[in-house]
Amino acid sequence: MTRSTGKLAIVTGASTGIGYELAKCCAADGFDLLIAADETEIHQAAEDFKQLGVKVDAVEADLATPEGVETLIAATEGRSVDALLANAGIGLGGAFLDQGLREIRHVIDTNITGTIYLAQRVGRDMRSRGEGRILFTGSIAGFTPGSFNATYNATKAFVDSFSFALRNELKDTGVTVTCLMPGATETEFFERAGMTDTRIGQSKKDDPADVAKVGFEAMMNGEGDVVAGWKNKVMSAVALVTPSDVLAEQHRKRAQPGSAEDKTNGNGLRSQVAKHPVLTGTVVLASAGLAYAAARALTKSGDTAIARDVHLETSIAINKSPEELYAFWRDFSNLPLFMKNLESVSVLDATRSHWAARGPGGTNVEWDAEIFNEIENQLIAWRSLENADVVNAGSVRFESAPSGRGTLVRVTMNYNPPAGKTVASLAELFGVEPAQLIKEDLRRLKQLAEAGEIATIEGQTSGRVAAPRVNYATSK
Repeated sequence: MTRSTGKLAIVTGASTGIGYELAKCCAADGFDLLIAADETEIHQAAEDFKQLGVKVDAVEADLATPEGVETLIAATEGRSVDALLANAGIGLGGAFLDQGLREIRHVIDTNITGTIYLAQRVGRDMRSRGEGRILFTGSIAGFTPGSFNATYNATKAFVDSFSFALRNELKDTGVTVTCLMPGATETEFFERAGMTDTRIGQSKKDDPADVAKVGFEAMMNGEGDVVAGWKNKVMSAVALVTPSDVLAEQHRKRAQPGSAEDKTNGNGLRSQVAKHPVLTGTVVLASAGLAYAAARALTKSGDTAIARDVHLETSIAINKSPEELYAFWRDFSNLPLFMKNLESVSVLDATRSHWAARGPGGTNVEWDAEIFNEIENQLIAWRSLENADVVNAGSVRFESAPSGRGTLVRVTMNYNPPAGKTVASLAELFGVEPAQLIKEDLRRLKQLAEAGEIATIEGQTSGRVAAPRVNYATSK
């Protein structure tokens, strides 16, 4: 049986799901508990937690209201709160215009208004004492426009952003702020939100105990944010390099009422990708092979952050049409012509491929990747697979330049270096910032596309090296 340490943790939304498991984690670590929810099940939960040997008090209150928050604060009876786990939250499925204002307001007031009011009331005391831990349950939904769950996703975008801002404000006070960002989890959320007939509602979900464990450990370690599960890490990374309209359409296919009945989705991403086998999304990563290699070279263990710690974005104007450049990228035999560090690409199946590139100091870097989105003549997007040493994602866009002046080729990359490493670490390793490496490959592409050869001073007395001529009008 656990022995109380005398510390107090407040856990909201603790009657079921992630909140229930977070409370268990706290009790197992010796925290006394003050738990809250707006349903009678909170009292049974309290009885469960008492079996763990700590003091437990339960408050049944609507934390969407200031009165409910004040009722919870009063229940502390002046006792200092050592950890606040603000987990209470609800969803609301269906089309926004068909929902009632009262329902919409309840989602906003529960997920945002009550949450930040409670955080302010408890946080002020923590700051005055110079110690304390705050954990917000955000969501990877905050990275995606949530078609047919629009209000919920928007509130989670607020919580994710708010937690990062508050963490920064409190960085020198002894109070830590952590944001737990889970994906779809096996709780009563989808039933309560009216989403049981959706594809996401019927999909396989994460275990709330696993999610809570990851969040609790991150809070205790003072980490800023944590995403539970490799799949969710990749989804978060992908969202940062994908156009918002594409994300909204992807979400629609998973959250639209009745979508659980659509098993084939012939117009979905898998179908789109199959039209252009292996091509592509990973090309962007190959173009940035050294940047990826740097992250791998610095890797020691673990992957506690999502692939947004390092964000690289660069572009170049090329005097060729989007159609010509897109077709050129589609032919893998063209890639080594301008991707200096790319050694080989092996096709695994219609959607996946294996890449090998040269890294710093003679090292070799290999990874598997897959295409997750492609729009002909416009967009190619990739993401790493589970065996990748570094979680990463990226995209390349082909945009018509103003006044018919060719194409703007825009490359975006996101990945996370190991804990404690930064872009400066990568620059030190290479002698140049990672973004510069991508720019150099794009310059080589521009030279090849416009002049048919690449300028160089590496062992060339003429200062130029010839490259095979490419017919951009027919390259496939």
